[in-house]
Amino acid sequence: SCSVSANAGSENKYTLNFTKNNVICAINFGYSTYKVTLSSGVGSDKVVYRATSHNLWFSDEYGDKSITSVDIPSKPGYSFAGYYTGTNGSGTKIIDSSGKFVSYDVNSNTTLYAYWNANNYNVIVEGDIIEKSIKNSTISSIL
Repeated sequence: SCSVSANAGSENKYTLNFTKNNVICAINFGYSTYKVTLSSGVGSDKVVYRATSHNLWFSDEYGDKSITSVDIPSKPGYSFAGYYTGTNGSGTKIIDSSGKFVSYDVNSNTTLYAYWNANNYNVIVEGDIIEKSIKNSTISSIL
């Protein structure tokens, strides 16, 4: 006889049980998934799931769709620089500025944090170019 059973929880592990010559045999196979929260600091957090085998990322907890990138967030006055394991660009970069996964170094439920670079602008006043770095401001508040 032969049966397949799935283990409960976030582990997608399966056991194949079979009997041969009155000996019960079991083969275990599968992978674990980890919930990864993408915290952009703007709007709602997004969640993706990481599978521990075969370097896969999944778009949902069921593993219905393997993904190679995520949508990048936007923040007025800033450029997205990627998602990191630590805040303020510290730790390991997991997702680059284009939204592509560049590392699989996630082995537990975790939060990744967006890192932002402030945009710089050239301000033209009465025909003269004044090079100023405008951070966290609008042009109207500087003039």
